[in-house]
Amino acid sequence: MSALRNMETTHKSTTVLRCKVAVVGDATVGKTALLQVLKSSGHEYPKNYVMTSGVELCVKSIPIPETNVVVELYLFDCAGQSIFNQLEFGTSHYKGASIAVVVFDVNSKESYRSCSKWYQDVKDASSTHNIPGK
Repeated sequence: MSALRNMETTHKSTTVLRCKVAVVGDATVGKTALLQVLKSSGHEYPKNYVMTSGVELCVKSIPIPETNVVVELYLFDCAGQSIFNQLEFGTSHYKGASIAVVVFDVNSKESYRSCSKWYQDVKDASSTHNIPGK
């Protein structure tokens, strides 16, 4: 019975902070692979390329050490193919994003040059939020 009392007196409520993250960039730069590595805490890396069509949601919970706070990142893995990013379909997933992660391939100057376009697309769609950057 005393062990149960100790558990009751030491129980702390957890504060959960949620954040929407838009992960964008050209096709085949590694957005999905990056998120799979993050989600698995570095234990998994995809062996084969599978094109993302539309958007895929990944949730990563990160406990803040020595606190009762957990940050939940809602990571929206947005397709890089232009066919999936036309008009409202592509940018609707950026709305309400607090953070934009723009991914590029270090071996592709073109994907690097596209970063400013991707950043601007997310910034325009999230006009009510101030996304820091250039």
